[in-house]
Amino acid sequence: MNTAKPPRPPTPDPADSNQSPRLPHDRDEAVGMTDGRPDARIKQGHDDLARGVQDTTRGAEADHAYRRLKREEGRGGPKRKR
Repeated sequence: MNTAKPPRPPTPDPADSNQSPRLPHDRDEAVGMTDGRPDARIKQGHDDLARGVQDTTRGAEADHAYRRLKREEGRGGPKRKR
């Protein structure tokens, strides 16, 4: 029975490379990920915030309604107005 471990491939020496591998957040923030151009929707959002435009999404209201329905579902179903 052979108990010898198979040889490992050589580990590259980071000093041999010109550039060390980037961490995930470095890759996400790299300009190369956006081709140097900002996304139109992101730019619009930035411009709106800079001008003081109010957020008109219904996210908070929808979240509140969803949580209320889930809570009522746990107690036997949604309450119905008569």
